[in-house]
Amino acid sequence: MEFTETRGVQHFHCLAKLPNVLDTALLGRIIHNGRVVHQELKCGNIRPEKVEDAWTMIEMGLIASRYVTLFAESLSQASFYSEAMDVNRHDPEQVIDLEKLRQQFVNDYKSKNISVATHPIMRSFNDNECDANKYMENAKVAAVSCMHHCIQSICGGEEKTGVGCRFSFPEKELWCTVPAIMQVNADQMEAQMLLKRTCGRVPNRNRYLLQYWRANHDVSVLVDAAHKMRYATKYVSKSKKQTELLEEVIDYLGKRSSYVVPPNMKQALSRLILADSSHREFMSKQELAYKVMDLPEVRKSFGDVSVVGFYPRANLIESHADNGVITYSDRTEYSAYAERCRSDSVCVQFDKDQLESMCFRDFVETVGFKWKLNKPLEAQSLGSTCTRKLKTRDVSSGSLGVQEAVQASACSVEYRFVL
Repeated sequence: MEFTETRGVQHFHCLAKLPNVLDTALLGRIIHNGRVVHQELKCGNIRPEKVEDAWTMIEMGLIASRYVTLFAESLSQASFYSEAMDVNRHDPEQVIDLEKLRQQFVNDYKSKNISVATHPIMRSFNDNECDANKYMENAKVAAVSCMHHCIQSICGGEEKTGVGCRFSFPEKELWCTVPAIMQVNADQMEAQMLLKRTCGRVPNRNRYLLQYWRANHDVSVLVDAAHKMRYATKYVSKSKKQTELLEEVIDYLGKRSSYVVPPNMKQALSRLILADSSHREFMSKQELAYKVMDLPEVRKSFGDVSVVGFYPRANLIESHADNGVITYSDRTEYSAYAERCRSDSVCVQFDKDQLESMCFRDFVETVGFKWKLNKPLEAQSLGSTCTRKLKTRDVSSGSLGVQEAVQASACSVEYRFVL
């Protein structure tokens, strides 16, 4: 969450990775490689034996470009038409003039003609006062709540031309959505999405947020790993009055870059950066450090459960319950789960059908179990020179021996819920 004088109110910045979507960082690289190879092919810099591979890379780049174009159009828009418009089509006759809608709202506001019928923010998506055309209704919401007008003391841009605006408004109008490869510095390029745009003063909008939330927002589609990190860093490192001390420290250390920084100074600088970042996120330095280390955020209502995929036959448990007998057994959570469908298994206070339908994870997290002997077992003596006794098991062969089969059949399992 962030609060700045330029915005006037608190607002939130969120980065979301959507499920079932191809890795956009990889797609950006494929697009870039395809365009580079295409240019080299036109210049004749591809060896004859590599021409077929070059065309494959170009084709993959075009497919990736199409994918990210459709992906970006599904999430974000900066164009407003009176009907559904395909990503590859632009009809100037169907363009909605947001400036005209904005001026109409201004006139209604000056004449104090403010009601549910004239103010799109005051009504919800299913009110009778909404425009019958949902595309027109979204345009009215965007014209009232989302248009940017430059103010010299806020964004630094001139009121009429927008020159000097730190948000780069007004933006250039485009008739199609394209992925562009931008030059970041002398060594770096990155892929960015340039959306189809019919209004230069409206940021990127999501049609569902316009329809249901009806408030100012900005949805940017990131298709490059470096762009993602740069985007997040830009908002985290915004300069404010509270960061003046940090800037002085960084400037001081920058001037002493040729010197060895003492360990205690490194520790103080790391704590200062954590403190500066934590106050922006309204969390403690410990919480921020926990997130920086990428430690898992887990809340659970059960104890730690050791879950494994299998148990080797040689992985045995040693028990000294009886001082005169050493018992070796490989009967664990895994074997208890495997034996849950046996006819002699007992379920306490719940149905056995429920136990049989459980997956292994649900079983070890919610069910306690205990083996009960159906008949006593006699231990064999090791010889006259040893006072202890051993229950024999054939563990080296990997299969049940005669004595082991007797032990298995003489034991049943009792299950009960532990939550």
